[in-house]
Amino acid sequence: MPLEGITLDRLLSTILNNVLNCFEYYRGVAYLWDKEKENLVCHGTGGLSEESEKIIRTKPLNVNRHDCIEIRAAQSSTYTYIEDPTNGPNLTKIDLKISHQHGGRGSLLFVPLRSKGETFGILGVERYPTQVESYPGQFEITEKNIRSLMLFVNHASIAIENARLYAQNARKINYLVRLQEIYRELNVIMDMDQLTEDILDYALSLSQASSGAIWCCDPGTRRAHLRLLRGYPSSQRTDIRLSLDQHPFKEVCHEQRLALIPELTKCAYSLPVSPLKGSTILIPITYEDQTAAILQLDHRDSSIFDETATEVLKIYASQVGKLIENVKLYKRLLSERRFIDNVMNSAGVGILITDAKGKILSINPKIEEIFVTKSSEVIGKPADVIFSGDQRAIFHIIRETMRKKKDTEKEVNFVQKEDELILKVNSFVVFDGDKRFSGVATLIQDVTETKRLSESLRRMEKMAAIGTMAAGVAHELRNPLSGIFTTIQTLTKELACTGEQKLEMDAVLEEVDRMETLIQEILRFSKPLPLTISKGDINAVLKKCVAALQDKIKAKRIRVLCEAQDETAYLRADMDKIHQVFLNLLVNAIEASEEGGTVEIHSRSIPFSNNGRPKGIEIQVTDHGVGIPPDNLSKIFDPFFTTKNYGTGLGLTICAKIIEEHNGEIIVKSENGRGSVFTIRLRK
Repeated sequence: MPLEGITLDRLLSTILNNVLNCFEYYRGVAYLWDKEKENLVCHGTGGLSEESEKIIRTKPLNVNRHDCIEIRAAQSSTYTYIEDPTNGPNLTKIDLKISHQHGGRGSLLFVPLRSKGETFGILGVERYPTQVESYPGQFEITEKNIRSLMLFVNHASIAIENARLYAQNARKINYLVRLQEIYRELNVIMDMDQLTEDILDYALSLSQASSGAIWCCDPGTRRAHLRLLRGYPSSQRTDIRLSLDQHPFKEVCHEQRLALIPELTKCAYSLPVSPLKGSTILIPITYEDQTAAILQLDHRDSSIFDETATEVLKIYASQVGKLIENVKLYKRLLSERRFIDNVMNSAGVGILITDAKGKILSINPKIEEIFVTKSSEVIGKPADVIFSGDQRAIFHIIRETMRKKKDTEKEVNFVQKEDELILKVNSFVVFDGDKRFSGVATLIQDVTETKRLSESLRRMEKMAAIGTMAAGVAHELRNPLSGIFTTIQTLTKELACTGEQKLEMDAVLEEVDRMETLIQEILRFSKPLPLTISKGDINAVLKKCVAALQDKIKAKRIRVLCEAQDETAYLRADMDKIHQVFLNLLVNAIEASEEGGTVEIHSRSIPFSNNGRPKGIEIQVTDHGVGIPPDNLSKIFDPFFTTKNYGTGLGLTICAKIIEEHNGEIIVKSENGRGSVFTIRLRK
């Protein structure tokens, strides 16, 4: 029959009652050996008084302390029959004591319960008490009775053994199911303090221990300290440290084996924390092959930590060690992740990570800033979807790196709102531990300012070199020109030149004057510009420039559009030289425009620094004229470069010099045939 729901005690009591009823016995008892075969434990009774049953069930018979009929019968492989248990040469004091406890006993028959050639218990029956003297002979047990009971018990032994094994396994199964539940509950805890508390609480619940503690071990210093305790008096000290070289901690920590103290009152050494009596078990919790902690559990019952409980606690300690390892690994990974996040967040370059299929795994704030996006909008999406249109050049670099499995470095131009950026893109191939391609790491650096500063420095160095040379040439030319000028004046007077000769002499003098003017400009260009700094309104300067050029504007019917973000835009600068710059730019814009064209002037506040506050002013002068050919765009600020049939070619050079002296910047963008935009940025 199925054993679910049937306990061993219930089964044995049922068998006993059937025996008593069918074979006409007065009362009976069933004993089973414990695992060590040191104690006979009662698991079933029939016909006993309440007092007798209490004595039998609460006081197992010990093989070393109780020399009695029951022990001898359980050590035998055949039946044991005692006709008169109150008198006989083989009866011991224990036998007489047991007989007295039960109010006397009749004839006794003990039949062994056997399985696989071994006796695992006995079933004992009694036929009528000896006090019933009015029925002589009827309390005797015959050979036929013995054979009948032996046959019955032999068959019943199979069911009893199965029930016994089932009871043992059912307990283990219940333990293992509970272990699995506990592991699931502990596995979600990633805080070490909380995990430590729950480890101890669950250990107490699992083992039914009355108190417990956790000792944290440091194998390096061979010391341990009390981390946590439960179930002890409030007066118990908690600041306890001990040497791991003392017993029993030495065996538990260094040899990593469990230590069981079954009777604290008989223990040769005392524990720093323990109840006065009962039993204690110490279990090592290992992590990375070292004892990280020792779990101590105490109970008032000395038999609570049996073989099954001990085995389960070993499994529990092993699971706990893995949980501690998981939490430490999680903390390490979390720390590494935070470090990586801090690196990515602090990096001055954009970092973009894509997987082997080109999907975006991660971006840092710099990428968000450059491409005006958010990580939540792009994570998990294909790179070709994100980098489309003007940004597609970025995807082409990533795709090339993926296809060639080779690092790629390029510079691309990128328009962000109204600004044109120069981006340096480095894509690196990422391989996993097995050398398999797993993705691409792309570093994107905005080198716009670096390029501009480099270009500005190159231009300044070039102008300085040309200026030095020009100054030397100017000095060398000035003396001969002075001589020529004086000589022509003298000849004109002495020869009394008239008519055509006079005109020729005057033309020579005009050219000498023009060359003198050019020499003065060259000399001014070659020297540092003296600045007279004052506070002024840049919008007012722009209006003055437009007013000064009204004749040119009207002559070509140019429409000038002025748009200012603020009514006034003050800054500290040499306002006369700033006026010179914008006057020059407006003249160039008017001259580059077709008749009836439009020139636009825009001014606005800008965040000149990285803190987002407006620290500067940006002015744009835009024309829609012929534009500047790409080959000439890099030369327009060079000294003496001009495409006009007149002028010195120093106008834009001096403009750039003035702006640079103000720690500003001048940027030009132009499309051949579509016009030019000159952008001036000045600090307030």
